[in-house]
Amino acid sequence: MSFLSIATPFVQLGIPVFPLTPKTKIPPSGFHFLEEATIDPAKVASWNDENPDYNVALLANGDFCFLEFDVAKGMSTAAAEMGHEIPQTRTQKSGKGFGHYIFRHTERSRALGNRSVNLPEGGEWFSFRADNKYLVGAGSLHPNGNYYQTYRDIEPVPMPDWLIDFVEKHSRRRSQRRVATPSRSLTTSTSMT
Repeated sequence: MSFLSIATPFVQLGIPVFPLTPKTKIPPSGFHFLEEATIDPAKVASWNDENPDYNVALLANGDFCFLEFDVAKGMSTAAAEMGHEIPQTRTQKSGKGFGHYIFRHTERSRALGNRSVNLPEGGEWFSFRADNKYLVGAGSLHPNGNYYQTYRDIEPVPMPDWLIDFVEKHSRRRSQRRVATPSRSLTTSTSMT
């Protein structure tokens, strides 16, 4: 897939995109993604002309936010803990098989700010990207050689209040990183739900 074919569905949703160096999660050298991310199809096409092998990054902004789990069954664990069903929103699977959930911002989700939580044994449990942080888009190639994949190809929904409560309960703003212990055991299978 080309940069253009990967980026276009996100641009059509109104999610700003920008290029990442092929097979990485890093913008090209000297690229200022906060200033250059766009939903302009002409700009996206020009990046494709420059290098069709670019990976695609999605920028969290005033309209969209992302919740990324770096553990198997992260969202199903969160939903069970909070007594709710998994939200039916646009969802991707990372190159490692974990869930990335794309939501429309609400007033409450904007107020959360960027957050992440590490596991006691190391590695990240989840990160919430509210503003000026990015997520690699489905169709891009992970450094491990696997592709990010679309899991649920539907419109993003507003982030549910219960999920905002979950993020607040287990995290602090990004500048106050913490290590937390999930209240339910996490499995190491590759299922992403």
